[in-house]
Amino acid sequence: MSAKWSISAKDPESTSRNWSPISEGVIERLTYQKCVPTHRRFYESVLDILPKQKEAIHCLVARYFSNVAWHWHILHRQSFLEEYEAFGVLFDRGQLSSVDPLWIANLFAVLTLAANSFDEVDEITGMFFTAQELTGLPDKFCRAAQSALECGDWLGKARIRTIQALSLIGTYLLFHAAPDCVERIGMYCITSMRMCQELGLHVLSDDATKMPFPDPSFPQQPSTLKREIVLRLFYNCLTLDLLQHRHRPFMNLSDVVTCGLPGNYNDDQLSFDNEEVPRPAPSLTETAIDILRYESAKMQREWLDLVKQEKVSRDEELLEIDRRLIQVHSRYALGQIDLQENRQMTWSKLISVYNLHVRRMRFHRPFVRPHETSPTQIALRKAVEDAARGLILAALELHRLGAPLVRGSFFLLHLQSAVVVLIQNAWHSTEMSTNNADDDLILNVLSIFEHYQVSLRLQVRRAARIGGRTIKLLIEAINDRRSFAGSHESNTVKREERAQDQLDSALLLPQTDLNSSDLLNASTNNLFSDPALEAWMFAFMNVSNGDNQIWDVRPPYSDSNA
Repeated sequence: MSAKWSISAKDPESTSRNWSPISEGVIERLTYQKCVPTHRRFYESVLDILPKQKEAIHCLVARYFSNVAWHWHILHRQSFLEEYEAFGVLFDRGQLSSVDPLWIANLFAVLTLAANSFDEVDEITGMFFTAQELTGLPDKFCRAAQSALECGDWLGKARIRTIQALSLIGTYLLFHAAPDCVERIGMYCITSMRMCQELGLHVLSDDATKMPFPDPSFPQQPSTLKREIVLRLFYNCLTLDLLQHRHRPFMNLSDVVTCGLPGNYNDDQLSFDNEEVPRPAPSLTETAIDILRYESAKMQREWLDLVKQEKVSRDEELLEIDRRLIQVHSRYALGQIDLQENRQMTWSKLISVYNLHVRRMRFHRPFVRPHETSPTQIALRKAVEDAARGLILAALELHRLGAPLVRGSFFLLHLQSAVVVLIQNAWHSTEMSTNNADDDLILNVLSIFEHYQVSLRLQVRRAARIGGRTIKLLIEAINDRRSFAGSHESNTVKREERAQDQLDSALLLPQTDLNSSDLLNASTNNLFSDPALEAWMFAFMNVSNGDNQIWDVRPPYSDSNA
């Protein structure tokens, strides 16, 4: 398969001549369902959105399976590529309108995720797309995928391809910072879970000979692959549903879900032609990473239910969730890197470690009380600090190994939060005159932010620029604090007085002196060297009286102001 998916820069037409013969069964599955009669003209306009060069589509599909699919394992690689080759035959024949619109929705979702994975234009991709074109492709393809679903009557009879398309679109929306994404992904999750229930995936027997309900996307003969595809798909949908914080999970896991977990198989162990049940792999597989994500999502939902209770969450309960979360991840031996494994598996292990520490920080940080000395509070603070260090180490290793930024700007935002945790730890340290052991970690993180400041993706570029400058400002603040450590108190007081004077003068600036157009066009370098901003940051970080303070420039309330 790898030979068929290599693209030659000299002869981009060579790939079409090397395709293996396509069975009529694959073409029949691809064309089983036609477009809704009332949407035929609309469907033609949707198909027109596809790149005109087949090699351009080929480039993005290859990009998806090499750089994106490892993160959320939704499609079975070999079976999808067989269908894609059949699609290429119909493309050459000019018969695209006969392709199942739900499969086209899957294709557009794949193209969406592939196009959204570029932070720079490589040599091969540059043969088909400019940087400006790539920037607009993800949203364009995502809208096309949603339109193709309409052409395939996606809200009618439940279909496996509908659930696959919704899951692919959901993983795009999950890390896409747009105002309406939360509502849309919530709707797609509920729809997917309803369809899974209609197809009986949640009660599929553990008997390996029991097959799911017949579906046009599957061959008629039984195979382990049919079971594994639906089980993987169901648990991916379940994971996405558990991650939603605006609605309760669609299914009660303890009472309603009775099906077993997917088997520990890699994609190359399964095919539609093999009816025998293969032996599970003895090592960590793509499916195992999916199961780990599901188990972590269950604990996240448990934590969310805990913190939403009216009573204040007890530290012991938070520490118990933390202990179990670490225990689950330790079973998967994520720290053991096999030199023979492919790079996607290495990335999957590292992103799982990264995800573990993101959750630990999010679970505990809101409940840390910095100046309380109870044993549970000390344990919570240590858990947050350890999570911040672990997150940064995993992110640095992912960056070193060239892993694509599949989580977009959210990857950088979590990384920035980890830096803030370590900066706060250094700020409250009693040994201010010496360098902190975390200094090298914080400085190394800056290389990641600087790398993505020229990303093609606006959200990534913005997060990298703001995050990088914020971290530099925090480093300057901690260095200033250390430079005053051990000096005469009057020097420190004078520094704070100067900072307060700068802040007061900035706050008293007349509103008419601010020109909105100048602010929009101003250099961001000047923005972060503004004395008022530095004074605000210094005042915010300086907790001199032992209490948590948030800088508030408003005067205290009094009766005279009423």
